[in-house]
Amino acid sequence: MARPKKDRVMPHLLRAQTALRRERDAYLAGLLDKAITHRAATLASGQPRTSGPQPDKRVMKAIAFIHENLADRRMTLNSIAAASGSSMFHLARLFSAEIGLPPHTYVRQMRLQLARELLAHHQGMTIVDVALACGFASQAHFSTAFTKGIGLSPGSFRKKATALAQRKARR
Repeated sequence: MARPKKDRVMPHLLRAQTALRRERDAYLAGLLDKAITHRAATLASGQPRTSGPQPDKRVMKAIAFIHENLADRRMTLNSIAAASGSSMFHLARLFSAEIGLPPHTYVRQMRLQLARELLAHHQGMTIVDVALACGFASQAHFSTAFTKGIGLSPGSFRKKATALAQRKARR
């Protein structure tokens, strides 16, 4: 069986996302998040891509499973592999080759992206609620991962997102 080719777009999107975190440009970061989500959904849906061959069906099943179970903190590589119909090791190799990231990194990034959306648009949710809705075991685990991944604490991110929304509403 021929080895699937790596998705060439996703790594560029993720590098741009990392660069934007340093710039702290919420508008561009939001646009880039939407592009990453769209790219992941396109890969999961099996729709034709503009570059390269069709992604492996097992990887598409794995991505779909990840998105359906993002809030489940018990999701493991073993459960993702079982849902995709392959072994853990084979899925890890396929996933990395196709997406450009290992499955656990992809899951963490999708959880952080969901957390950003919830923090910015659901003011009624506490940070603990957001942490649990995104599949983190505790608020401490969530806060550490969010701060490391986004560059701001969840509370600071929410304050900035709220201020930005208020400025937009005044216009």
